[in-house]
Amino acid sequence: MESTWSEIGDKSYGIYLAHPFWLLIISGVMAKYNLLYTVVNVLAMYVMALGLSYLTAVTLNHVPKPLRKFILG
Repeated sequence: MESTWSEIGDKSYGIYLAHPFWLLIISGVMAKYNLLYTVVNVLAMYVMALGLSYLTAVTLNHVPKPLRKFILG
């Protein structure tokens, strides 16, 4: 359990930077399918945003630094 939290802690800044974009995308999908912001939907939205943000941070950490600099600006 300790290593899971350590791994999330190591990627926390990347998660912090990526999650607003994923929230916008997920909100757009919810609007397209006329899903209301119920408690269950909002919790699912935030869990998905957290998971996708984590995967984004992990993926960007595996990209070589010159290419990462090109992607991130």
